[in-house]
Amino acid sequence: MTLFERLRYALGAAAVGGATLSLVIALLSADAIAVLPQRAFDWIMSPLYGLVVYVVAFIFAPVLEERFPINRPHAKKP
Repeated sequence: MTLFERLRYALGAAAVGGATLSLVIALLSADAIAVLPQRAFDWIMSPLYGLVVYVVAFIFAPVLEERFPINRPHAKKP
């Protein structure tokens, strides 16, 4: 996996993983459930959250790519 492929895969993995984690944190910090403090919801709205999720996705990109490959169809040449 080249550096560019790793960066591109990490971006996709960060989008999916970050959205899923955000949903879980938002639900767990909701008033009805209240497992996490309300401050946890404030953390997922900060820019640092996106950076942390992207760095973690970049680190785990080779492992994730083995289990969840992204196959992009190539355009046929005329």
